[in-house]
Amino acid sequence: FSITFDDGRGATVTGTVNLQVVSPALDVVTGASLTTAGGAATFSASGIPGLGYLLQTNTDLTGAWTTQPGIIVAASDGTISVTDNAPVTGSKFYRLVAP
Repeated sequence: FSITFDDGRGATVTGTVNLQVVSPALDVVTGASLTTAGGAATFSASGIPGLGYLLQTNTDLTGAWTTQPGIIVAASDGTISVTDNAPVTGSKFYRLVAP
């Protein structure tokens, strides 16, 4: 929208105001941890309550990430926990992304 300022003495200046409303970063994940037991890995973290996340895995960080099936929804306190029952052999990396 346009706006005009007047100094009361006859001088005016007109300008244009542009507003952009953006969403806050909704993909914030903190406190990530990984525990293993019996060949399964449990990935835990804190996220935005009610927001859905996708779990992705990779074995070397240089190739494409594999998205695991299903959306993981953070609990009302932001807790996220998902267990990967695929056998863990060698290195395996995990990350959460907002869909």
